[in-house]
Amino acid sequence: MDNMPNTALTSPVDSGDGPKRFNITFRAGLLNETISEWASWKENTCFTRTTDSSYAVRVEGGNLDAILYVLLHEATHVVDAVMNVTPHASENTHSLNRHRSPKMFGVR
Repeated sequence: MDNMPNTALTSPVDSGDGPKRFNITFRAGLLNETISEWASWKENTCFTRTTDSSYAVRVEGGNLDAILYVLLHEATHVVDAVMNVTPHASENTHSLNRHRSPKMFGVR
């Protein structure tokens, strides 16, 4: 998608009673960026440029296509949602502990 303010967004798709499905949307410009270019851009979004713009963050991560890293990152959101690893803000911690697999967290 052109002109996204962020890099990517993973959203659930209503699949009724079937398996969980997700849509991953990427910022179009990402397809032409290396991991170094993307990570440098991303890290610089934490700062507000002032009249003294001598400060900048530069990340050297090689020439790997940024889409590979971002796709891996977004895929972890899918795994998280399917496996119910991260609790949702609307759920209370007590009810979550009953549903978590002890093996997932190294508890026996």
